[in-house]
Amino acid sequence: MYHTRYLYSICALNYVYRNYLFLYCHLYSILEILFRYIIISFTQLIRNVIIFISQFYLFYYRRLEIFIESNEGFYIKYEKKVMKNIRHIMQEHGITQKILAENSGINQSTLSKLLSGKASFTLEHIAKIARALNIDAADLVSFRPGTVITNTCFSSHYIPENDNLVCSINRPAFKGYIGNKYYLYFYSTISSEAKLIHGELTLSASDENRCRVNLEIYTGKIDVSGTPIRKVYTGDMVISISMGSCYCTLTNAEIGELCFLSFHHMFLFSQDILCRIGAVLTTSSGGNRRPTLHRMVISKYEFNLDEDSEDLHFLKGQLKLNSSRVLISKKEFQALLKKYASDSDVSLKKFFSSFQNLAEQEEYYEIEESTLLGINIPVGTKINGISLLREASTSDKYNKISSKCDEFLFEYISSRTKD
Repeated sequence: MYHTRYLYSICALNYVYRNYLFLYCHLYSILEILFRYIIISFTQLIRNVIIFISQFYLFYYRRLEIFIESNEGFYIKYEKKVMKNIRHIMQEHGITQKILAENSGINQSTLSKLLSGKASFTLEHIAKIARALNIDAADLVSFRPGTVITNTCFSSHYIPENDNLVCSINRPAFKGYIGNKYYLYFYSTISSEAKLIHGELTLSASDENRCRVNLEIYTGKIDVSGTPIRKVYTGDMVISISMGSCYCTLTNAEIGELCFLSFHHMFLFSQDILCRIGAVLTTSSGGNRRPTLHRMVISKYEFNLDEDSEDLHFLKGQLKLNSSRVLISKKEFQALLKKYASDSDVSLKKFFSSFQNLAEQEEYYEIEESTLLGINIPVGTKINGISLLREASTSDKYNKISSKCDEFLFEYISSRTKD
């Protein structure tokens, strides 16, 4: 009995084993077929995707190449226009690459490449540059030379136009001024220098019918690379009818300087203004920067600045802050007589002789204030004493550019150019 049960058990186990093995083999075969199908399907899918991307790339990229090639001239022209407009605005407002780079947040080397055409502009570049120049980004493309940027600190746009104040160049007051270039001359504002500085002043019309002023000064110095150093100021001119004056507000953003130029206005109907002597409020050059007043000769006639030339002597005399009363030391006058003793101009010698006979000779005291400050007495006493000496001195209360100054300048230039 026991053996029979054991045999049945063995048979049952054998039956189960053989059936499960059969099922396992069939399941394995099904899974293997399914796995192979998935692998083949996925491989075919990847292959089809690659083929599609390749065909898409070849089809559209080639057409993009054709489009770019056909429009290459347009893009080059566009970039050149943007570059030209940016450089023009920078020049108009005295903005250097360094300042533009700092204000726009663009690396200076990148900006240099953009403005030289070695790199292409992006929308981000244009937006940053437009923001730094206070101009709408769209205007960088449509900007035309002469356009006034209204967001600048000083502009005739902030001055109300009325019967007395003239900003529009279409009014008769500006006739004879617009479109002219003038040579300008003034003394160096460095105390130790007696040389004359020269430059050019240009009055032009803006798109908004304002008078744009461009002042370019040649300092007579050179940088480390041997390039002449020049300073450029830009601004606007406004005419006051009631004051009979022209006012120019000029800015040099590179060095952070403002200067104000004023000269006499005259209505002109048949000719351009020839010359003027102007008053300038500025800041001195050199290490000790201080508010400075000086004169400036503005002329369409180019003066000869060669040493000891007649033009140079005339300019130096007109640029001194003299009044109508001539005051010269006896020592300086004797040196002047000696210098022109052998001059062939008899009338000049007669003029000097007449001056000597007509002039009132009086003894004067001359001393530097710094010497008086060195006296060993209380400071309050020294300051009070210097103030009293100043009050009693022969110095004028103010310095005015009289009508005679402009007349002398006009007569001199007319005599030099009449031939």
